[in-house]
Amino acid sequence: MTIRLHTLEIDRVGPLRGFRLEPTDVTVVEGDNEAGKSSIVVGLHRALRETFARSNAPSFEGTRQRTPGFDGEVSIEITHVDGDGAPLAGPPALLCDVPLLWSLLVIPEGWAGSRTVGSSSDWLQEAIQHLTGFDPEPLERSIRGQAGLTRTGRDAKEWSERGLSIDGQIRAIESFLESLEHLGAQEAELRAARGRLQDLDAAATEERAAAEFDRFERLRKQLDVVDTTERTLPNFARYTRDDLARWRRLDGERREAQAGATEAQSAVETREREVTEARTDVERLREEHRDADDLAARVAGADLLDRARRCRDRGRADEDAERSRWPRWLGWTLVALGSAAVVIGLILRQWAVVGLGALTGAGVALIVTDARRAAPASARARDAARLLTEARTVGVTADDPGSLVTALEQVTEGAATRRAVLDGVRREHARRGEVHEEHAQRLRTLREQVDAIDGELATLRDRTGLATLAELEKNVDERERLEHDKARAEEELRRMLDVGPNRWREMIEGARVRDPGRRPAPGRLRKFERERDDVRHQVQELSAITSRVIERGLATIGFDDQGDARRRLEELRNEQDQRRQRRQSAQLALRAIRGAVDDLEAQLDHALRDPRGGVNAIFSRITNGDWHGVRPTEDGAFEAYGADGIGFPIAALSRGTADQLYFAIRAGLAERVLGAPAFFVWDDTFLTADPSRRRLLVEAAVELVRRGWQIIYLTVDPAFSGLFESVARTGGVRGFSRHRLEGRKQEQGHEAEIGGIR
Repeated sequence: MTIRLHTLEIDRVGPLRGFRLEPTDVTVVEGDNEAGKSSIVVGLHRALRETFARSNAPSFEGTRQRTPGFDGEVSIEITHVDGDGAPLAGPPALLCDVPLLWSLLVIPEGWAGSRTVGSSSDWLQEAIQHLTGFDPEPLERSIRGQAGLTRTGRDAKEWSERGLSIDGQIRAIESFLESLEHLGAQEAELRAARGRLQDLDAAATEERAAAEFDRFERLRKQLDVVDTTERTLPNFARYTRDDLARWRRLDGERREAQAGATEAQSAVETREREVTEARTDVERLREEHRDADDLAARVAGADLLDRARRCRDRGRADEDAERSRWPRWLGWTLVALGSAAVVIGLILRQWAVVGLGALTGAGVALIVTDARRAAPASARARDAARLLTEARTVGVTADDPGSLVTALEQVTEGAATRRAVLDGVRREHARRGEVHEEHAQRLRTLREQVDAIDGELATLRDRTGLATLAELEKNVDERERLEHDKARAEEELRRMLDVGPNRWREMIEGARVRDPGRRPAPGRLRKFERERDDVRHQVQELSAITSRVIERGLATIGFDDQGDARRRLEELRNEQDQRRQRRQSAQLALRAIRGAVDDLEAQLDHALRDPRGGVNAIFSRITNGDWHGVRPTEDGAFEAYGADGIGFPIAALSRGTADQLYFAIRAGLAERVLGAPAFFVWDDTFLTADPSRRRLLVEAAVELVRRGWQIIYLTVDPAFSGLFESVARTGGVRGFSRHRLEGRKQEQGHEAEIGGIR
């Protein structure tokens, strides 16, 4: 865990005004005398007490009061993290549990080696009060005196005498009250009856005042209603029920007409689209019909259909003949076989084989016959191609004469079909035009009706000065409400005031009463008066029974009233309890004071007896080995010793060496008590050291920084800033900052000018 001072803000403490400090690892604050360095220490110490005081810690009243000039505002922010660097919530527990750390971590100016001149006691023993933050002896004397714990003296005598006086008064009052036990029931009943009588008198008075005020309020409110309605009604005179009924009727008629017009407009637009679509269809079909007629005329003029049919028929006949003729390959085969037989027969001299040569003649005959038939077929194919080409020139495309015949027949029949379709579309276009005109006429009629209604509504708006029907309805309702309120208020005034209307205001102003803060209830005043008479009779009877006995007893103990005696008894018992609690609190406070001193002495003793580290190691380092440490003597005092082991009383040390020893004690004790790095605030703690030891002290401080500590050094000597900066940089400490206080200018209304060098 590491504890660091994150921010410190001080305002109106000494010369500091609006002071804010965000310290780094090493922070040096320079300032002349009275610039505010000591005020920083005072404010910081006060902020630590206020921030980390335990709720169950003993309170030493009056030991640390804010003094004039140092009663401003101080706030601090302290952060602490665990060993892994994670932030911890809440204040550090050690700063709450070990308050002496507040004084160990913050050293005011001049306290480093503070001791009393001419004192025979050991210096370290005198320094304990500085380490704890208070002098235990006078504080213990004050607490013992306030709680009567001293064995002798005026405080103890006054405490004892006061206790005896309280006990005597309690016994006397208790004896008197015990003597009245047999009258306790009557006394309690009488006291209750008297209280009830007072309550009833007060209640009846309040109820009567409430009734009078209620009547005045009702009269005044009714008169206000009459005045208000008389002033307001003329503004609503032109708003009548007739106009409202007419406006509502016209508004309904206009909505109906407008809805019809909207519907008619939609129908007109729909019919317009239908007429346009029909016209488009007519134009398209007319164009298609014209193209079909032209194509049919070209086909008829060229006599293509008949020629195509003849060509198709000839082609079919050729196909039939083609299927019935011998194939040409058979003729060539016979020629080949006959020729081969002749050659083979001649070679072999087989005349029978040579006779097979007749096959060659048959093959030649087949080939000649096929050639004769192929010539007309080729001519017919050329005729068909010319016919297809001519058809394409007139706009008909086909792959063969058969498909050309089909296409030409479709052209001839399509012209007639398109003519019939065109006639039907023309009739539909005419019908849609008639329907469109009907809807257009209805739309014109409805719009004329809406315009007429708008004219009447405009007349109503001009006469009433209103823009909407809702406004007229509201104003008509308001007029009727005002008339009703006026009539009802006038009726109420006539009932409550037996005078004419011209005197109502005079009578009401004369009846003005103060508001009692409550309202009456029916029959409650009469009930209070009956109960009051009954309770008054009861009080008279009880008083006659108890007055004689009580008067004698009160005269004996010196009180005029039994209630005063009981209150006094309660006060005495409370004082007795407070005295007992004060004594218990004082005993707890004394144990807390002694515990704090004992805890510090134990920690100090352990730190001083440790030969390997702690105070001795720091003291030896900062004195450059001239002193090895400090040790206890046989008589319970302490002495400093050098390398030769020879001890010297601490009182014999120089001021600078004593300051250095005290610095070592504070540093070692704080590390031992806290057990983790935190922060130190030193106000010129090194000022009394010689130049060589100053550097050793600064090096020791920087070594603490490298171990995780945070150092804030306040100085009047600017040389310390350079020394700290040089040692810090040499030691690898990056977080160094320097600040300058501007002195008494802050008391003259100037903000503190703090410049940081990082």
